Amino acid sequence: MIVRRIAALTFAVVAVGAYVGRAAAHSEQPPSSIRITRDIVYRSLPGWRGTLDIYRRRNARSAQPTVVYIHGGGIPKEGDADAVLPYLKWGFQVVRVEYHWDQAGPIAIEDCRCALRWISAHREAYQIDARNLIVTGNSAGGHLALMVGMLPPNSEFDRACPSDEPLGVAAIINLFGMTDLGAFEQDATAGGRPWVRRWLARDATIGAVRTSPIHYVRAQLPPILTIHGDADRLVPFTQAVTLDEALRRAGADHTLVRIPGGSHGAYWPWPGAGNDREAAAITEFLIKHRLMSDRDQRVLIYLHGRIVEEGIRPKSDRYGYYEYQSILDTFKKAGFHVISERRHRGTDIEQYAHKVADEVEGLRQSGVAPARITLVGASQGAWIAMLVSTLVKSPDVNYVIMAGCGADPAFGKLVNLHGNVLSIYESSDAAGTCESYFHDATGLRDHEEVALHTGLAHGFIYRPLREWVEPATRWAESAHPGR
Repeated sequence: MIVRRIAALTFAVVAVGAYVGRAAAHSEQPPSSIRITRDIVYRSLPGWRGTLDIYRRRNARSAQPTVVYIHGGGIPKEGDADAVLPYLKWGFQVVRVEYHWDQAGPIAIEDCRCALRWISAHREAYQIDARNLIVTGNSAGGHLALMVGMLPPNSEFDRACPSDEPLGVAAIINLFGMTDLGAFEQDATAGGRPWVRRWLARDATIGAVRTSPIHYVRAQLPPILTIHGDADRLVPFTQAVTLDEALRRAGADHTLVRIPGGSHGAYWPWPGAGNDREAAAITEFLIKHRLMSDRDQRVLIYLHGRIVEEGIRPKSDRYGYYEYQSILDTFKKAGFHVISERRHRGTDIEQYAHKVADEVEGLRQSGVAPARITLVGASQGAWIAMLVSTLVKSPDVNYVIMAGCGADPAFGKLVNLHGNVLSIYESSDAAGTCESYFHDATGLRDHEEVALHTGLAHGFIYRPLREWVEPATRWAESAHPGR
């Protein structure tokens, strides 16, 4: 990797020794379940290559929740490798981004926007959920995380890597980054003030306003978390307060966590550093916005009917619209952490069942109790749920099978149900009782069947009807025998 190490320091003039010392003091390794691919080039310029490292789950077959981490100034990405460990332990994949940390900010902003474009374009190859990226950084990285997540589409910083595809930033975590460069430049108490003046002088065409996150405040922004110490002499706490006030006035979602007596970077949640409050603030923020599973929260994996492979809101001539998003929203409102994706047209259901089984195993490895995991499958999604039950073989995982029984005998030979299985069928539908599957199963802990009489035939699965949502929810929340 080519990195220019010049003396002009970097954004926010962070205390390099503090970061290097902290990195040396913590030498934990990523979990064995993580595979690291280093120095992937996302942008090439004469004499410089922008690279990123990807920490991903081994054997992952589905899109995984992913954090994009932007390191602080004064030290390249190799210097704070431990910073990604908390996110890995919380069940996320991580992409660590290198940028022009030794040069003026506009090109660094371009770098990070290009990195997100690259991540989005390569999401399938690396099993990245690019629609729900969490962007975070400390100090200079905090400023860049804010800029990356707050810039409007097709901004002036997107010219290097243009694209019409929206960036899927679902949340921003800003750790003691600058928010208003104009005010910072005038603040005599700011330790980084001389550097900011040099930095702004390098590219007078951009200026403090257009490189300041506060310039892009508006209501329609991803939720933002800021953690900042009120004794920070390099980036004053007033920077965080100013952003908080502006975001609140605009009606945006912002959480400010003040660290009493916290100096610049001293409270960063490194492994073993004892900064439990900061780690708790991050996890609570992510759980609140349904970007992280609470180990005590119930997880629901929804597997849609085949018609949704045709579109997000497909229409059947006989049954009307399949309200896929409305079904997901109904379960979210019931308090579930909902996981679902629209399958590609012509998906092989046996292969896809292996993918979902791996996802269930990933949840278990991240600390979610199997009893708090429920799969709800409708029609073809029910077939997938039955195959997952056969593969996972857990006595505690819950399954709700809707309009899925009555498949051909060849499919029945693939299925041996395990766990706690609820069958829901409509009496006017060709897909009927699952009794034969229950009779042949060897791994059932609990099972029930509910017959509906809505007269909607197969269309009963197309909408979140109370008649099936309520029993499905009760089943997911029940304490089944033997637990």
